[in-house]
Amino acid sequence: MKKILLSVFLSLFAVGALGQSSDEPSFKDYTAPVYAGKIRTINFKSHPKARTFRTKLKDGAKDGINFAGRYNLSTIGCGAGCFIVAIIDAVNGSVYFPNELYGWSVGIGDWTNNEEPVTYRTDSHLLRMVGYPHKGKPGKENYGEGGIYFYEWKNNHLKLVKFIKKADAPDK
Repeated sequence: MKKILLSVFLSLFAVGALGQSSDEPSFKDYTAPVYAGKIRTINFKSHPKARTFRTKLKDGAKDGINFAGRYNLSTIGCGAGCFIVAIIDAVNGSVYFPNELYGWSVGIGDWTNNEEPVTYRTDSHLLRMVGYPHKGKPGKENYGEGGIYFYEWKNNHLKLVKFIKKADAPDK
């Protein structure tokens, strides 16, 4: 009888553990070959905001390629629970500031504190973001629903792959 109960418990535990992450897209399903050539200097003329964040971009670029095979993803703080994501192309030096990630909110003090707000891999085009995306024009405080967003970085643009709404996320 003890063996049966132990078996049932282990089966339920395994199903619960698998069920947690099986809904999420996998980094390995969005593989990217990693560039091994010379890394270009940052082209501060490639985006109007690049000069504004010159020091932060230079500091972030020191980490080298860390995203989607040829990019450096850096975060820049913009207030309590807010940050901007900059993506620097190591091949040509261009800088990108995706609008959805320009003023991302993690909602200090609410449900997002237990999870990493940004997860990415050097060899994957997938980007996992926890919190609230910016909506509308940069500089305006307008946010989307709270949850986990999965984006694919493709052709220097973000494409939403999946959104998992968090039931306990407060309205912004």
